[in-house]
Amino acid sequence: MLKIAVVAYNYELSMKAIRELAENDMNSKPKVIRRDKILMEDNTQYVAFPTYNHVRGHCIDQLIVVDDFRWFVYRKQRELIDWIRYRIDCASCVPREFQEIEYEW
Repeated sequence: MLKIAVVAYNYELSMKAIRELAENDMNSKPKVIRRDKILMEDNTQYVAFPTYNHVRGHCIDQLIVVDDFRWFVYRKQRELIDWIRYRIDCASCVPREFQEIEYEW
């Protein structure tokens, strides 16, 4: 199972982004849709975390950072992104060059 964390400028945008990413996933279709998590048919999970405290205990394989052309997300969500990066370093099965992806919305 691949667990992908999605971080946008705020939590509400992160939840919208996981829906868009799941709908655009060409490899699988959504199986279970929740407010902050989407489970795909191939068991990939897209997850939006509200704060860095919610990241604790999760094994995260990949981070998708979502923002518009200004990329303020790195300033606004720095602490959350750092926690997710730490979790990725501990447990990711994804090659390093694909562990963090930027998605311009």
